[in-house]
Amino acid sequence: GVSAPTLSCPGRRPPATAPRTGLRAQYFTPEGHNSWVGDVVTFFHDGVFHLYYLLDRRHHSSKFGCGGHYFAHLSSSDLRHWTEHPTAIGIDEQWETIGTGTPFLWDGRICFSYGMHSTRMDTSARDSLRVQHEYLTAHGHSGVFTRDKLPGVPAGTLCAFSDDGINFRKSGEVIHPCENPSIYALPDGQLLLFAGYGLEGTWLSDRIGAWRCVNPSFPPRGGTAPMRNSSECQCYFAWRGRHYVLGGFSGFFVSDVGPLGPYRDLAAEGHDLYDGLGVPMVAAFTGDRRILAGWLGGNGWGGHLVLRELLQLPDGNLGMKWPPEATPDTAPPEVIAENIVIGPEKSRFSHDLPKQSLLLSLRITPSATAPGRFALRVHGDGGQCCELQLDFARGRAQWHDQCPDDALAEVLPSARELCAQNPEVKSFSKLPNTHMRGRNFCRENALAPAAPCDLRLLVIGDDKLGGCILDAEFTGRQTMVTSRLGLWPRRVELLAESATAVADFSIAALRTD
Repeated sequence: GVSAPTLSCPGRRPPATAPRTGLRAQYFTPEGHNSWVGDVVTFFHDGVFHLYYLLDRRHHSSKFGCGGHYFAHLSSSDLRHWTEHPTAIGIDEQWETIGTGTPFLWDGRICFSYGMHSTRMDTSARDSLRVQHEYLTAHGHSGVFTRDKLPGVPAGTLCAFSDDGINFRKSGEVIHPCENPSIYALPDGQLLLFAGYGLEGTWLSDRIGAWRCVNPSFPPRGGTAPMRNSSECQCYFAWRGRHYVLGGFSGFFVSDVGPLGPYRDLAAEGHDLYDGLGVPMVAAFTGDRRILAGWLGGNGWGGHLVLRELLQLPDGNLGMKWPPEATPDTAPPEVIAENIVIGPEKSRFSHDLPKQSLLLSLRITPSATAPGRFALRVHGDGGQCCELQLDFARGRAQWHDQCPDDALAEVLPSARELCAQNPEVKSFSKLPNTHMRGRNFCRENALAPAAPCDLRLLVIGDDKLGGCILDAEFTGRQTMVTSRLGLWPRRVELLAESATAVADFSIAALRTD
């Protein structure tokens, strides 16, 4: 029999190729029928927006289900024209499988912290983590370890350096035991680390290494967190005097004091930025803008890249809209209904759709006396359907694949309500009908209650997906997106519980040039 198998073949990096230019990033996937965008990391420097993403194959099933991810790279100075660069941080040895991290500017160089999930591939990595934990316990801060100082292969947080944000050199040093680090350079010269996957909490250092934990309880996680968020893949950003932390798939925190808090959880109050995207990350852009990027699931881990532009509201909450530079261009629109009323007297409106990607636009005005639920349904040619439901009484929106003939789809609970209704569930990923699956879910505070809504809906057919993407924007203030495998749109239908006016309903084909 075979005993004690080991991995001994070095990884081989593919030959360098010239960068591809002129790409569009909205709904991007890398080349290859089973290649997708995984966790996204954003960084803005010298007028260029860098978007690094874990290149995923087979929805996390590669490398024996361990992921086998590495960082690919897109960049743009205008959000419209993108360049695809060579691999930013690749796999050099067989035991490597890379996890989420963050770039930051330090000592005149771009530093890229990233996690190494070596325990998935090589049991000796556990011994390397043990040594790091022993050092932390003995000294009160983390150490810096080169490979020759570890008993096994490296695991934890590593770092790579670059002068241009394109060509990175791995340092080979392990600087913290956590495997999903988020490191940010603060204006006072300190480095801020939110640790996840192996260690948690908020950490500070005045160098790359020697991290001291200053708050083991933030971000909260699991059963201690109202939104059951994890400690992994945190995104910190500051904007106009406020400090924000996104928690991967749930949890959204704001502080008016500083990067160390105290924070309050906006998501636990019904306000969040989870509109269907996984692990969203935010970076600055020209003109004091903030751009969010994440991946759209629906068929497992990883999917299409989606971009958003953030809007800061007076109370500190954030809205989202389609970045105009990244939104697909359209042909002149065709008006299919100028002014109609949907409701008890005219229960439905239906119109066939051409077999191509489209932009649907309409203005919806709910009843002034009894605002209720309104639905736009996209029907496929095989009986499939997806309903976008707007609840004008409660200011909510939801996606649902339930399209009964005689009624609107059932009302789904929001993420906040799901957490409250299931106190025994300690992980957000175990809850049903959440945005992280890219399908059926509800967003609170997506609409202004009882107010008109200018709805734009992009209907994107995608052969690689085997279905379509439906991406909605509500009055340029909030968004929701869903992935619909097997749905090839052929007809749109409108229906409502109470008298609801629809004006300027138009269809515009997306341009492919």
